[in-house]
Formats: sequence, structure tokens, C-alpha cells
Amino acid sequence: MELFLALNGQELIAGDPSCIITILKLAEGSLSEAEFADWIRANANSS
Repeated sequence: MELFLALNGQELIAGDPSCIITILKLAEGSLSEAEFADWIRANANSS
């Protein structure tokens, strides 16, 4: 995800703990794809 963002002029600004928790929630199914997309938008900015 970070590579994809970087290739598209974005930078992930979330810290490691937040990233780990979010990815685990996505993997276990308690976070939808739409919610994950919202999280990415909220935690990325133009580099």
C-alpha cells in the first residue's frame, strides 16, 4: 500500500501501531473495504 501511494505522489502518515491495527481489522473482516479506503484517505497526504 505504501509503495502504491508513493508511486501516486502520496505518503502514508499513519504510525506503525495504527497501520497494524487497521490491517488486522481488514484481514479479520471487521473493517470493510470502503472503511479501509476512508482510512487511507484520512492517513495519506501529497508528498
